[in-house]
Amino acid sequence: MTIPAVSHIQRIRTGARSERLRDVLQSLPGPRSRIHFPDAMEAADKLLIEEWNEAGWVTSAHPFHLEQADGIQDFDTFAPASYEGLDGVNLVAVKKGCTDEAILIGAHHDTVRDSPGACDNGAGLAALTEIARLLAHVPLRKTVILAAFDLEEIGVLGSPQLLPWLTTHYQVDSAVILESIGFVDDRPSTQSIPSGFGLLFPRQTLRIRLRRRRADWTAAIYRGSARPVVETLRREIRAIAGPNSVLTLRDPLDRPLVGKLLRRLLPSLKNLTRSDHAAFWAAGIPAVQLTDTANFRGSHYHRETDTVDTIDFEHLRRITAAVAATVVTLAVEVPS
Repeated sequence: MTIPAVSHIQRIRTGARSERLRDVLQSLPGPRSRIHFPDAMEAADKLLIEEWNEAGWVTSAHPFHLEQADGIQDFDTFAPASYEGLDGVNLVAVKKGCTDEAILIGAHHDTVRDSPGACDNGAGLAALTEIARLLAHVPLRKTVILAAFDLEEIGVLGSPQLLPWLTTHYQVDSAVILESIGFVDDRPSTQSIPSGFGLLFPRQTLRIRLRRRRADWTAAIYRGSARPVVETLRREIRAIAGPNSVLTLRDPLDRPLVGKLLRRLLPSLKNLTRSDHAAFWAAGIPAVQLTDTANFRGSHYHRETDTVDTIDFEHLRRITAAVAATVVTLAVEVPS
């Protein structure tokens, strides 16, 4: 990493603004859904495109239609559901580098039917707009892509539709997916642990318990191919938010022999594949999900109480800055 790159990272670490994140999140309509609230989704689309354009990125919309799709309901019991026809729109902003090698930062922009979705996933969208501003004038060798995925809440149906376009136009070598990154609680006993995780992640589970299960950290979920990405993210999050601010969890299902056995023995492992990063894993692209662990902390997940006043904007600022700094490190500045 060059000296100029280090100076950019230092500016990014202190340059993210919580008030800008708050302004965007307060401006987002919610709930947002192509099925239930199409006008709200169109307004959200317009807001994101305007924010990215203002930061100088090249934006585009990628509509798609699904004739038959198996997914889930986004209300009540969230039971399996079949959809005869679905229309969605994925949004993209691009900052072109010197090569077609690309890093993608993504977040879904729909919500479940009965929630305004401030944390899930308005916080991720706000972060995408702030990252666009932070990187606007940073010269990078690799191309950086920001993406807002549709139809995540009914079964991660939107991101797979964007992947053919992405892989045709760019060599996407890594992705960071932002999924519910705005809620923390530093009171004891506010973080729960999925069944079986103590066996798979003994060190991480011990850390959580030694800190009396305080829900004040971010999880970075990854597979082995994304180790360089997750190590950079971990370093940046710790540099900005402190040593106890991040836990890394490697999905054991990518281990050739033991993975299939664990899938049968520990159904709770499905919690590691519950968002758009799973689509990148399926496509063989190294990806990391950043999350506050959603329903494993707090009581607002997928509820009408997931409102702006529950978001910790200083925490969100730190995570946003860490992701932007990670992009600078991985994309490598053009030598001056």
